[in-house]
Amino acid sequence: GFSGYDDGYPSIGIRGVVYNESVTLQANDFPANTTYTVSMSRADTNGVGLTEVASLDSGEGGTFYVTIAIPESLTYVGTIAVRVDFPDGNYANNWFYNITTN
Repeated sequence: GFSGYDDGYPSIGIRGVVYNESVTLQANDFPANTTYTVSMSRADTNGVGLTEVASLDSGEGGTFYVTIAIPESLTYVGTIAVRVDFPDGNYANNWFYNITTN
């Protein structure tokens, strides 16, 4: 269930990419004071082969930006999927092209 989520379901937006280096995510409606994990994989694998790349604390939660390094295993991959998992089993996912944007 989504108990404790007042504003809606957590989601992630893609706010910027630096080719082969990092992606900046916009966290939306994240719960406060929650440790969440960020994983990435090739976008064409439907979540198979996810690599955990970060474990972070949501702090005050809500909407904020976070920049995550692209793992070496995904450099030169054209389209990358990103997933955020929460301890209660909820998750959010999105994808991005591995090209520099701003």
